[in-house]
Amino acid sequence: MLARIEQLLNSLKQVGDNIAHDLRSPLTRMRGRLEIALMGSGDLEASRVAIRETITEADRLLQIFNALLGIARIEAGAARRDFARFRLAPLLTDVAELYEPLAEARGQSLTLTIDPEVAADAAVLGGRDLLSQAVANLVDNAIKFTPGGGAVTVSLAREDGGYGLAVADSGPGIPAALRARAVERFYRLESSRSTAGSGLGLSLVAAVAQLHGGRLVLEDNRPGLVARLTLPANGGPPG
Repeated sequence: MLARIEQLLNSLKQVGDNIAHDLRSPLTRMRGRLEIALMGSGDLEASRVAIRETITEADRLLQIFNALLGIARIEAGAARRDFARFRLAPLLTDVAELYEPLAEARGQSLTLTIDPEVAADAAVLGGRDLLSQAVANLVDNAIKFTPGGGAVTVSLAREDGGYGLAVADSGPGIPAALRARAVERFYRLESSRSTAGSGLGLSLVAAVAQLHGGRLVLEDNRPGLVARLTLPANGGPPG
């Protein structure tokens, strides 16, 4: 128990350090740009550029806070009141069609694989918007970390009395020793934290999976990563 408490405290400290880093840097840049715009030499175009860049930074901060609030709402179970039964195949089709242009622009292939028999009866009780956002996060991550010429595959299959929604890529993957930490809030694999993103995407997916009585599993794709969101056929949390 003491070891677990120590682990939780260390985890909390790491989250605090990451939040400080992720929020301090954009706030510092915002202040600097506004100061330049205010103290500028009257260059109207330069001031407009500074203001546009500041708005972009403000939008990124709002996205971080919205993601944190969304995760908190999911973990509190508030979204469960909106649960309804829906089919999974159309959801995956919508997400794949949404991200296909982005994959093509990056020189990647995005493939949707669903067995027709599974597509016909794969349905769960849950939040369609939440699951759509979770799958979109997985696809977005796969595209972001897959190099040009790589492949991203979205699939749906029966699995352990339920269904598995999987997103596989041919990127660098995640080392086995770090996969458990990859779902922690604000955790990023690269220590410089220079890659665009908030480090909250997988945390949200894990929270959505838990809300639906499922789980998020990260596996080796050799090469790349398979992110598998498993859901029980009846939907919703057990009990």
